[in-house]
Amino acid sequence: MKEKINIICLILITLSVIVFSLTYTLRILIDYGCSSPKLYSMPESGTGLEKFGARTFLGVKCIFWEKLLQFQQNF
Repeated sequence: MKEKINIICLILITLSVIVFSLTYTLRILIDYGCSSPKLYSMPESGTGLEKFGARTFLGVKCIFWEKLLQFQQNF
């Protein structure tokens, strides 16, 4: 019984490390993509504000991503 608990704990710790690594890597990638003009996509037409609000990287709207980061920093 003790061995089963040890194995379950080891599996859970391993999964936690993998999930943390993937989310951290994805967050870094989106942060870099939204801050680099070479990587994000922007529509060709519209006003400057409309273009700024429509920037996307990997399907994520950069303006919402930046607001989410500001919201997290406030807490």
